[in-house]
Amino acid sequence: MRFANAAALLLAVSACTEPPRATGSLRTLDDLVPAARAGDADATASIVLRGQQLPWQSSGLVQEPDRDGLVVQPAFADARPAAFVTTEIWDGFPRVWAQPIYILVTGFDPQGGPQRLAGANSIFGLGPKSRFYSPYWQTFYVMVPSGFAPDSLRSSEAVINSGLPLTPGPLRFCALGPREVEVAHPVGQGPVHPFTGDALLSRLPAQAWADGELTWVLDFGLDRYRVNDNLVVQEAALFRFALLGADGTPQPIPVPPVVGTGPFRTPRAADAPNGLPRFGALRHEYLTTITPRAGQPVPGIFVSASRPALRQQLIAQLGQVFLPLPSGAAERLPEREQYTLRVALDGSCFGLTDFPNSCTWLDTQGAVEGNLPSTAFTDTKRFSSGAFVFFDGVAP
Repeated sequence: MRFANAAALLLAVSACTEPPRATGSLRTLDDLVPAARAGDADATASIVLRGQQLPWQSSGLVQEPDRDGLVVQPAFADARPAAFVTTEIWDGFPRVWAQPIYILVTGFDPQGGPQRLAGANSIFGLGPKSRFYSPYWQTFYVMVPSGFAPDSLRSSEAVINSGLPLTPGPLRFCALGPREVEVAHPVGQGPVHPFTGDALLSRLPAQAWADGELTWVLDFGLDRYRVNDNLVVQEAALFRFALLGADGTPQPIPVPPVVGTGPFRTPRAADAPNGLPRFGALRHEYLTTITPRAGQPVPGIFVSASRPALRQQLIAQLGQVFLPLPSGAAERLPEREQYTLRVALDGSCFGLTDFPNSCTWLDTQGAVEGNLPSTAFTDTKRFSSGAFVFFDGVAP
């Protein structure tokens, strides 16, 4: 029974030792979807409504008509093409905890692992209406006897009170929300990385219990993040590039962000066995100004001449100086699309014959923090969550 006590303690600790939540705000999928319908900028960056143009995709590609989509946000991480989705946004919350999820099992197979009870839904310790909700979960397997009714346990309290044996399992990333939400994709196709075209995994919602009520969950799999000894989820810095506006404040520009491998100023080795990242599911966001100082080279945003509409759009927004034409060598590069909208410290490198080796790329945490002055970074106090859906050629 020590695991039952551990699960109860986990729930109690999460509820009692987190900082007060009075001043911060949390937006879940239940909030972001209606906010996107209302035109909220943060929500529309995370959610593409059914039938609407897919962000970052070619013109004319729209989300399917009967489901809303999680925007596939292209990014760079550890110098590699990546992409993620956003399922929650916290403003002013300093830490996020993993919470318990209970899965009913009839036994453990030495080869196949836990044997789930047929017809039983997962039971989440908290629902998205709770201020302590997060999409990060510590699994507990609940051993049930033969003939156990699949829907007889519907809440964490019921699980603990049942006295059934519990066995701890892996960490999981599961976002609770509306039924009609999935990873965004064009009509008639599966989800893809917007630039490389690599196929991504479809994620369809499944039914689950939370606080005794039926809900829907998008499961992004096991072992997608790390926690410390107190089940606080480890954050990674996310750098959103910006230029200084006329009023001297940083204004974000429409290029992929860089996801770090650790907290700000504390990068770690990329933890991604078999291409499955264990970092970046909780992102602490920083605006990162690349406006050049006097006498310094002008950063460049790589866009091939084969994407004239994208080039013209960015030139109209940012100016020609940030989008130098690539050399013939760059245009002939087989992996050219992997550099789309990647930022270089000095854009003149795009015209050299040894591209991309000629460039100092701002595509890792170390490169961003090491090549830009301390004044370039503005802490937004924002955290966002959502697993990688693509990293270095792998769709986790």
